[in-house]
Amino acid sequence: MLRVTDLDASIQYYTECLGCTLLRKKDNPEYKYTLAFLGYGPEDANCVFELTYNWCARAGTCLGFHVRGAFPRSSRMPLTGMACMATP
Repeated sequence: MLRVTDLDASIQYYTECLGCTLLRKKDNPEYKYTLAFLGYGPEDANCVFELTYNWCARAGTCLGFHVRGAFPRSSRMPLTGMACMATP
C-alpha cells in the first residue's frame, strides 16, 4: 500500500510512465479515502500496486524508490510534466 496526496497524478504516473493498467477504484465515504489498484495484469496472477488517497491528505509529501530497469520507462515522464530525479 502506497499513500498518495494526488490520486489523479499518481494514477497518471503509474499508467503512462510505468505502463500499468488501472484495475479498479473504490471510494469509502464513511472513512474518507479512495483506493486505486494498478498492475500489469489480472490481480490473481500479477503484482498489484494499491494506492491509498485520504481525502484530507496534506500536499507536499513524496515517495522515492529505486527500480532496476526503470530508466527506459523514465523517458516517458517529461511528456506528463513529471520529473525523474536521476537519469542514466
